[in-house]
Order: sequence, then C-alpha cells, then structure tokens
Amino acid sequence: MRTETIYFYHIDELRDENKIKIEEFIEGICSIRQYWRYRNGDNVCTQKKITLFLEKLNLSHSEFFNYFYAKELSEYKRLAKLYSLININKKNEAKEIITSLNNINFVSIETRSLFSLYKLLYENEFSNSSLQHKINNYAKAIDYPKCLERTFYSFRDLVLLIRIAKYESKCNIFKATERLYEIIKTDIVYVSGHTRFFMPSIFVSLSKIYGSSGDFTKSLDISNEGIEYSKRIQDSRALPNLYYSSAISKYKLGIRNQYEDDIIKCLFSSIASHSKETYNLYVNLIKNTFGITDEILINMISSYLILHK
Repeated sequence: MRTETIYFYHIDELRDENKIKIEEFIEGICSIRQYWRYRNGDNVCTQKKITLFLEKLNLSHSEFFNYFYAKELSEYKRLAKLYSLININKKNEAKEIITSLNNINFVSIETRSLFSLYKLLYENEFSNSSLQHKINNYAKAIDYPKCLERTFYSFRDLVLLIRIAKYESKCNIFKATERLYEIIKTDIVYVSGHTRFFMPSIFVSLSKIYGSSGDFTKSLDISNEGIEYSKRIQDSRALPNLYYSSAISKYKLGIRNQYEDDIIKCLFSSIASHSKETYNLYVNLIKNTFGITDEILINMISSYLILHK
C-alpha cells in the first residue's frame, strides 16, 4: 500500500470522526467515485487535493502529521509489547493484542509489516509442529538458505534468521547462527528509528545460542555488543539479560576477576526496570548458576558500591 493511500485512509477516518458527510466533504474537490478510488488506493490523491481536504477538517499539514505520527508511535508501542510477550512465552496475553490489532488499518507500512511478522512468530512459536516444520515456515518467509548470500539485511530478516538459528542449533546446525554473527559484526543491517529498539533482543538470543553450544567467546562478544548497543540507543530493557549472559561467559572462560561486576550490573539494571518479578528472577538465576548465597551476594554488592562510589 502506498504511503499516500495510508494518508488518505486517515483523512477519511478524521472525516468520519468529525461526522462530515462524504457529499459535503468532496464538494468542489472531486466526485464521490474518485473519492472512493483515493480511499481504496486505486488512484493517488494529489498534494493539492489533500490540502483542500485538510482545510475542510480545519487542519494544517503539520497538525495532520502530528496526529499521524502520534498514532504511529502508539502502534509501535503495542507491537513492542506483542513482540516481548511472544519472546517470554505469554501466549494468552499476546493473543489479546493480536486480536485487538487484527482489524485496524495501520498508520504506516512498517507497522503493518511488523504486525504480519509477529503474527507469523505467534502462530509458529505456539504451534505443536515439529522442529523442522517450524524451521521450514520461517525459511519460506525469508527464502532461507539463499538469503545467507545477501549483502544487506532488514530487521525483519534478523528476526526470522534468529528463529531459524535457534531451532537449527538444537540439531547442531549453525549456518544461520554464524551468518547472524557476521551480520552484526559487519553492520550490514538496516533498522529504522523505531525498530532499533527491538534490536537488543537479537543480541540476547544470539548470545544464548552461542552459550548453549559452548562457544563462550562468541557469546561474550555478542553480549558486549548488545550492551553497548543498548546504551547507545538509551534502552535498558535487555541489559539484565545481556549482563547475565556476559557474567556466565566470563565465568566459563575463567575471567573470574570480572564476572562479579556483571552480576551486580545485571541486578542493578533489573532494579531499573521497576519490575520486582524481573529482579527476583535474576537473583534466583544468579544464586543457582554461580552457587552464591544471599550473604555472599550482599557482600558482592557492598564491595561494588564501595569501589564505585
């Protein structure tokens, strides 16, 4: 769908909200037949006519675009929530968001594309299909493995590749994993101003795949990349996971003088998330993974605070 068609849909939506009859709205501008051709995307409305329609809504171009982008931002927030719920296996809550978004006309092409992608994730991740069937579903959506030859990747490509990598790694196949590592290290991926906030989850997933396969050097490398990326875009949501992954890798690699700092940073960043559930999750994970008692953990935190005050 053209951007102009999306704009015109929302002009018509505003007309309806203002209870302006179509006959009144089109007077002196176009025929009713032409109006519906603009509305359905069969023809593109000229900039001059868009200006005339906006005048009937008592809106300037800047006011219309402020409305348009505020709505777009709202869609991104709902999609971010949906993606997060799918990643943490909250099937019922994810289903509620999908149901609420199923029949809406998205403001932008990108939000509509993301919704289609996340619907595919939902259907595939929560199905009872075999591992190979899930891989095949994702492979069809991205033309895998031929896509590994590309020299440029979108955020959508990365989301699909990371799912393929996750499932293939369970079969000790690492083609997609290694390509993802190359992609991230060489920065041949395009992310928009909005989709960049979804990127830290890619670093988390890739780090986990390498950690599970025993390649802690690459797991640590990806964790560090993800931490720096999250800081750069000022998004701390993935930091607890990334610091936890980094701590495990350093511990396994024998870098014992550094992993404790990552444990503390993991806990501090989970506190910053304002989620008691998240904080308790990482406290328990750290205690079980590293064999740390409450007393030792308290001493570690005290030593860190004294050192960095």
